[in-house]
Amino acid sequence: NLKFLNKDQKHFLTLKNGARRRSGVVWSDKTVKECLQIRYACGKKGYEYLRRIGYPLPAYRTLCSRMKDVSLEPGIQSQFIDWIAAKVVNFSGADRDCVLSLDEVQIRKCLEFDKGLNCFLGHISPQFQHLKTDVHKNLATHVLVFMVRGITIHWKQIVGYFFTGDSMKGEALWETAKEI
Repeated sequence: NLKFLNKDQKHFLTLKNGARRRSGVVWSDKTVKECLQIRYACGKKGYEYLRRIGYPLPAYRTLCSRMKDVSLEPGIQSQFIDWIAAKVVNFSGADRDCVLSLDEVQIRKCLEFDKGLNCFLGHISPQFQHLKTDVHKNLATHVLVFMVRGITIHWKQIVGYFFTGDSMKGEALWETAKEI
């Protein structure tokens, strides 16, 4: 009756208690994703409680190290939106109320190589490119960050970011907000 567990989690349960700490279990991507959603939904204390009472969950440190592999390219971060859905599913009525907010940060105008993404960053994001010049010559001067924030309880999550220039068209901003 352990159908809700993945194969690696079932293997973890077969190990003796002392061997679990030394085993070096390689957690599958599916398990890590599900455990990140659990961690996000029940918080640090709830996740650690589940681990302490014996649920086969990777250590928080393991989750963090695996997060280094998550691609965070400019744009809408749909995996984070999925995490929000997992978090708010247990909230009651008013606790689900949230707001989409945005903030803009000025950055130095430059082109830099991102090792994690294996690409150059610094160009204005396509949806905010409204000048009729060569896209490769238009370097960003600002980063526009979209966040979802709880209204009645404190939580927030970045759901997207974009590189912009000194100005942007309101239509592009509105279309991006509606898409999010």
